[in-house]
Amino acid sequence: MRQVIRISLLLLIGQTGWAGGVVDDSVKASARFEHLAQQVGLRDLRLKPAEYQVRIWINESLTYGDADELYVIDKKETGLFLSHYALQWHQNTIKKARRLVHKQVADTLVWQQLLADDLLTLPDQSLLKDNINPKPNPRDTTVRVSVHSDSGVTIRAKKTEPRAIMSDGVNYRFDIISANIRRSYTYHCPVGYAGVTPRVVELQKVVSLLKRIFTLFDTPTSSLCAVDIPQIRVTV
Repeated sequence: MRQVIRISLLLLIGQTGWAGGVVDDSVKASARFEHLAQQVGLRDLRLKPAEYQVRIWINESLTYGDADELYVIDKKETGLFLSHYALQWHQNTIKKARRLVHKQVADTLVWQQLLADDLLTLPDQSLLKDNINPKPNPRDTTVRVSVHSDSGVTIRAKKTEPRAIMSDGVNYRFDIISANIRRSYTYHCPVGYAGVTPRVVELQKVVSLLKRIFTLFDTPTSSLCAVDIPQIRVTV
């Protein structure tokens, strides 16, 4: 039996508050993104019950500023209104925000599909830490060797769960705003982590969400962070 150990060697640390995939979502961070939304030109919200604004901030590690792109979904009684912004920075000061897309989608089924992937209720990635990289059990180094009558030999050893650490990549922050709630959650390179730990349902859902959202905006889904994880294979 072969024992496969996957180790991510992406150890570059970003220059922003997103570094390492752990985002400080404190009151200070929330205020910073709210100020950034005002700089982009988002208006003060007067939402009715069952109306929402969803902001998806996208930031690449090793770049200046808190976000390179912003996708906004306004869920109104009359349908969905979509806006896509590109943000330009001069060091850590925003220089320009340009709206690339502004359109309406009348199909209410689209919103239901986003809800099916738990758009409004997904947890922050930091709460999934033990699921993504579970603590290993005390190492069992037992190796069983069997010699067969035909002189064949079988070697068996315990198989471990794959683990990954990705400190470089793309970060996604979701701001969910309604008439009576306001919450945020963040994910760092979810496609890369989902590929290593497919058992984590929340990662699969956030990847599905991003694909649906990118499709809504006619953005190629290939722009999602899909890290090619280096592997070290150990044959026992």
